[in-house]
Formats: sequence, structure tokens, C-alpha cells
Amino acid sequence: MGRPVGDRDQIPPRLEPHDRRRPFHQRQQLLRLQAEVGEGNGAEAFFTQFSFLGFDPRGKRDKYANYFTNNRNIMLIQRAYALENPRKWSGYGDDAWGFSAGVNNGGGRPLQRDDNGTLEVHAALGAMPIRRRDRCALRHYYRDLGPRLWGVYGFPDSFNESQGWYEEAYMALDQAQTVAMIENYRTGLLWKLFMSNPKSSPRSTGSVL
Repeated sequence: MGRPVGDRDQIPPRLEPHDRRRPFHQRQQLLRLQAEVGEGNGAEAFFTQFSFLGFDPRGKRDKYANYFTNNRNIMLIQRAYALENPRKWSGYGDDAWGFSAGVNNGGGRPLQRDDNGTLEVHAALGAMPIRRRDRCALRHYYRDLGPRLWGVYGFPDSFNESQGWYEEAYMALDQAQTVAMIENYRTGLLWKLFMSNPKSSPRSTGSVL
């Protein structure tokens, strides 16, 4: 059984979205969309989505960003890059996108230098509660690519249609992201449970209003 949450679990009173080595606050325009904060070029899904599996970004903002809007724009940047598809890989489109850390991912960001034709399934599915109207990736991956993508534990990590490569392994980390965000899309359950703890309150962080 887990131990009770105590004072030592209190979130530090000041959280700054950067450190001296790798700035996290870097406002930039990517594919005509604004990214206020983010890792790397600001449009990689890993830090964006894993940071908000439990912490609900809706209505959360500080001097750096509106976090729900920022998360949504990062996902829109990814989708816009897949639609533009500057390297002309097979399989990219409105219902097939997603760039993040994962197997055979090239660089995991929507940039030509980091794009080797691999799509990370969990990146698109993890965006479902952020872009509630966009369920087409889930339908496409399951209905159209299901015989190659769907297995005993659900979706694997990634695939590359240009290479004819479909990952056979399942990464628990990315499975967790997919399951958590689909449930947040359906009911908001994880967001509700996490935010119901007083230690998770935005006021307790001293940084998010």
C-alpha cells in the first residue's frame, strides 16, 4: 500500500519552465502556429503529453503560457507537418501523424532533419483529450491498419509505412500514455482524481493560476 501524502510531498513553491542548460520557455512560430513553451523545437509530444496525464491543463495559465492552448497548438503543429509532408513519406495525413520519443523515430520532432517516416502511435492518441474533435487517427490506426498495428496488448509503439516496418514490441510507458489520455478524453477520470488532491491544486504550486 502507498504511504499517505505528507508535507514533504508538497510541490516546490516556485517552478520555472527552464534551467540554465536547456531553456524551456521559448516562444516560437512553427507552421503558422504559436508554441509558447516546449522542449527542443517546441513541438515534440513527449514532454507535452506526459506532463499532463494527471494534471489538467484546462484553464491553467501563468506568465509563460496558457497551457491548454499551448498543448493544443503543439498537436496542431504536428498534424500540420504531417499534412505538409515535406519529405513525401508514405502514410502521413490528417488521420496519421505523431512525432515523439520512441522506437526508430529519427529525431521525434516535426522537422525535416528529424523525420525518417516513422510515426509514433501514442503521440496522436495522447492528443485526444486536447483535440476532442480529432478521433480520426484512432479510427485509422484500428480500422485501416489494425491487422498490422493492433495486437494482444493493443497498439505497439510506432510504424513506418515507407519502410514497410511495424513495431512488434509494446512499451509500457507509451501504453500508459495512450490508456490515460483516452480515459481523459472519455470521462476526464485521471484529471479529476489527480486534481482532487489539495497538493495538486494550482495554488499550491505558486506558479499556475
